[in-house]
Amino acid sequence: DCSLVNIWRAAWQSIEPSRKGREATLIEDVPLENASCHADSFRLGQLFRNILENALAACPDPVEIEIRATPSQAGGKECWRVVVRDNGPGLNREQAARCRQS
Repeated sequence: DCSLVNIWRAAWQSIEPSRKGREATLIEDVPLENASCHADSFRLGQLFRNILENALAACPDPVEIEIRATPSQAGGKECWRVVVRDNGPGLNREQAARCRQS
């Protein structure tokens, strides 16, 4: 078992050198500080780090990245739904079309 909050906070901390000199804020919206799940914490950390690095690269200052975790169900099992949003420009039509094709 691992804490989603601890994993994304560690990922945020690990990209501190990329945030140096930037006005970047991580906004957390999670009902339980201890949102835990059974998962590979190393892989989740890589995932969150990649998402956070991409958001930093895409957003002008001030960067606002919001992570929201809500309890959910999938396949009849309890799980967490995690949504990450930033204030970047988003995808253009061509990029969005490529994502839909993948």
